Amino acid sequence: MTRARILCAVLPESIDEQRRVLEPTYQVTYVTTLDDARKALATYDFNLIVCGIHFDASQMPLLLQHCKNDPRLKDIPFVCVRGYRGRLSESMYQQVRSATALLGGFYVDLAHWIDSRGYEHALRDLGGVIASLLRSSKSASNGNGNGNGNGNQDH
Repeated sequence: MTRARILCAVLPESIDEQRRVLEPTYQVTYVTTLDDARKALATYDFNLIVCGIHFDASQMPLLLQHCKNDPRLKDIPFVCVRGYRGRLSESMYQQVRSATALLGGFYVDLAHWIDSRGYEHALRDLGGVIASLLRSSKSASNGNGNGNGNGNQDH
């Protein structure tokens, strides 16, 4: 059985945290710029995309839009992760959450989870969301699900 391939588009300082969630369970390609993300998406077939909200000077919306506008990429689950507090006001994060849902992505407020559940529990829960989306996506590609809903995972 082959491992699912995940594109992880995050700030360089977030890579170690994502490794704790994603490896060794999945085959992961890490990118830190929008250009590198586009190159990776053109080169490999991914089963899921994880993107930090602050990725490459807050380029997450452009990457999400690129994926949802590309017929080859549009059905790949796209998880937007708010990893820490700061940089944006709460109203801006709400707008990011809404835009993510409108474009068919999934929003995870990991910062809130860490505050409310603790660091280790929050990382474990993020791993659970990713596993669930991969299972749903796999069943959708087999004709057993819809494959392209949106949702928020922030409570």
